[in-house]
Amino acid sequence: MDKEREKYLIDRYMEGKTTLQEEQELTAISSSAEQGLGSWSQYVANEKYTAPHGLADELWDQSELKDNKFSRIAVLFLTVALFLAILLAGYAHSATKAKAEHNNKALQEAFALLAEAEETKETEVLYQDNSITIYLSYD
Repeated sequence: MDKEREKYLIDRYMEGKTTLQEEQELTAISSSAEQGLGSWSQYVANEKYTAPHGLADELWDQSELKDNKFSRIAVLFLTVALFLAILLAGYAHSATKAKAEHNNKALQEAFALLAEAEETKETEVLYQDNSITIYLSYD
């Protein structure tokens, strides 16, 4: 292996970015290389630590989330409450929409009646100014 590859692997190792395969490659080349690199390889091999066997199970057993019935009930209650809130909001929205449509129809009818009444009335301007106009109508 060339010196550039060795330097590349050492730099990546020092940055903490090597993969397991790259570390194995680095250890293999360093044990067969010059004395300084061999010493470094031996140091790295001696300083590696592994987690104790069963640590994950032990931590899970100590966890409060493992068997917390209160949190399960609280999550269930909040889920049901959220579902009901969404359901009621949808109902309220549909009721509001129906009411708005009814009001719109009533407004259109009123405009139609007003337009019809305007067509049948005879009106005369009694007084007109910049800000006011007074009409006289004959029924």
